[in-house]
This record gives sequence, C-alpha cells and structure tokens, in this order.
Amino acid sequence: MTGVCLAGFLASRGCAGSTPKQALPVYPKDRKHRVASRISESGHEPPSGSARVTPEASVKNSALEISAGPVALGPCFSDVRLRLAGPEPHTLTELLQPGNIGRPIGNLVIFRSLWEEIMQRRLCMLAIGIGANALAAISALAQGAPAAAPEVTLTRLECGTARAPTDVGARTGAGLRFSDTYDFDGLKVQLVFSCYLIKHGDDYMVWDAGFGKGAGAVAPKETIPELLAKLQLKPDNIKYIGISHYDGDHVGQVDLFPKSTLLIGKGDWEELTDPAKSNPRANPATFVPWIKGGSKVEPVSGDKDVFDDGTVVMLNTPGHTLGHHVLLVKLKEKGYVLLSGDLAHFRENYDTNGVPVFNTDHTHTLGSLDRFKKIAANLKATVIIQHDERDVGKLPVFPASAK
Repeated sequence: MTGVCLAGFLASRGCAGSTPKQALPVYPKDRKHRVASRISESGHEPPSGSARVTPEASVKNSALEISAGPVALGPCFSDVRLRLAGPEPHTLTELLQPGNIGRPIGNLVIFRSLWEEIMQRRLCMLAIGIGANALAAISALAQGAPAAAPEVTLTRLECGTARAPTDVGARTGAGLRFSDTYDFDGLKVQLVFSCYLIKHGDDYMVWDAGFGKGAGAVAPKETIPELLAKLQLKPDNIKYIGISHYDGDHVGQVDLFPKSTLLIGKGDWEELTDPAKSNPRANPATFVPWIKGGSKVEPVSGDKDVFDDGTVVMLNTPGHTLGHHVLLVKLKEKGYVLLSGDLAHFRENYDTNGVPVFNTDHTHTLGSLDRFKKIAANLKATVIIQHDERDVGKLPVFPASAK
C-alpha cells in the first residue's frame, strides 16, 4: 500500500522514465520530533534486517531526497532509488520489495504517515490555489464587464406656429432670399419650428429652444416646459440646453432653463458677450442667466461629445453663423440621426448646396455642407432638416419618441 501511494505521488510530480535529481519539500526540521514520537508510539520495533527509516533520513535538510539510480521501484520509476542514510540504527538499509512490504513494522507505518500528510498538505494548497484563481477570474470578469448602455431616445417638440408657405426663391427683401445665386424661383416651402428632447439614461438635453411666448403669430401654442410636463419632466430635469445658433427662432425659450448647462458655439457666444464682436442678429436678452454668471455655460469651439460615449455629438458647422453646430444622435433602433440646425432650411436648399444671403460666410457654409453630407453617408444617418415640414414625419409624433 505504501509503495503504491509513494509511486502515485511521485507520478503526480512527473517522475517517469529517467528523472533528474530533485528535493521534495516535506516538513520543517522541528517535524522530526513528531516523527520520532510516532515511531515510539507505534509500539513496533522493526524486525532485524528489515527496511528502516529514521526521522533524520526522512527529513534531512527539511526534504526527502530522491535521486537517479539503477534500482527499480515499479514500472514508472525504473531509474529512481531512495538515497540510503547509512548503517545507523533505524536507517533504511533495504529497498521495499514485494516480500517485505507487508511486514507490520513501525517505520513503514511512519513512512506512510509522512507521505499521507505530504499529500494532504499539497491537496490543501492545490484547493487554495484553485479557489484563489477562481476568485481572481470572477473579479476580472466583474471589472471587465461593460456597463449597460444607457437608453437614448429622441423626441420632437413643436416650438412655433407655422405661417403660410414661404417663397424661398424671392429676389427682393434680403431676409427672404435663401439663395445667393438667385435659385429656387417660384418655390414655396412650408417652414416649421422644431426643438428636440434627447433622453440619455437618466439625463436629458433640449436641442434648440424655438420661439418664445412673446413672438406673436409664430409663438408656440405650448412652451417647452408645458410639453415636458406631459412627459412628467420639469426644466430642472434638463441637464443641458444646447442650441445650434443664436437666431431668435432657435433661442426664444432658452432662458426658461437657467439651471441647465448652456452648450453654444464659441463664435456665437463671443458675439453675444463681446461688444467688439456684436452682431445685430444676436440678441443677448434670452441669455442673461449665463451672461451674468449665475448659470453654467460651455462655449463649444469644435465638436463636443456631450455624454462622452458617442451617442450625442455637437458637430461644428460654421457658415450660417460663426459658431453654428448641428447635432448627431445615435439611437439603438433607428440608427444615427442628424439634426441640421440652420445649415440648410429645406430639402432643395440642402440638395443643391444653396447658401442664403443672410449667412455669415459663404465658403464656410459650403465646407460645412460637404462635411455634413459625408458624415450622413458614412453613418447611413437619417437627415432631418429642422425647418422643413416634410421632414417632421421622420420622427414619431409627440409624445412618442424615436429609439
């Protein structure tokens, strides 16, 4: 039995065929006292001429030594022998053979006990190692598991009352000329005034603020806060109020969100706040909470990833104004959506790269249109021209939202 246990243990250590000399850790030196006491407790005096093992031989240098040699110890130990300790009393002087393994001698009992304890200790260490590795793997999985993506939705809000269709090809009156190349002759388009609510997890953003209540015939029938109330939201729930540019039909209700962070193009913000750069089109009145410093503002000089995950991005598209931006929204089901701001006012204007005479810069407008169209093509985005009534149907009717 002892020989089988020893052979099995050595086999588990890779001992087969020709084995290089190695020392197998067993016990610290103080264990020899325990071994000695076990020999005395066994009550067996080893018979004369039998194989004997002393504690000194078993725990020499805190290790049981095994080395290469010519003596066979079974089919898997053809080159292994025990190092003999010498002709001292209680010393191994004879290899274990089938004829003497069964002798009830104390030293063999102790020899087996030593190996059983060795195996117990090694099995315990193996179990601890497996447990530690399992915990490490679980921890790594927990740390590496990506957080659930926040739900992103897009809702259109009606932010003005439409007038009669506009003659976008009019060649008189600078405010009505939507082409600086006298295009769109005789074309009339129904223009609308759109704002948008973006839900990003537990955060909300309003894009553009339409006309205010005091805008006369084009004033909205319901304010943005009134529309939000139908969705069980308040202005205080809006983390960001972002605007494409400073024209009156896009900022009329911005001052209803003084606790929200204002996101506005840097060029537009400078025209609102720097007298040396002021523009008659830019009306600072609705931006008082931010201009006075009581509310937080982030002037955006280039693109801005609003929630730092690529789902809502302000894209720099100067031309209509110096700081004009459009908005890119990534939805799980609908895909990418591009909200135009006033980069284009209607489809024909967009398709032909028309530049209104009231734009700040012709060249910048063309460059921004080119960039916008390439992004739309690369992302296979749904393009929504905010002022074109024909694009209203690209999103669900309020209070429903695109997902």
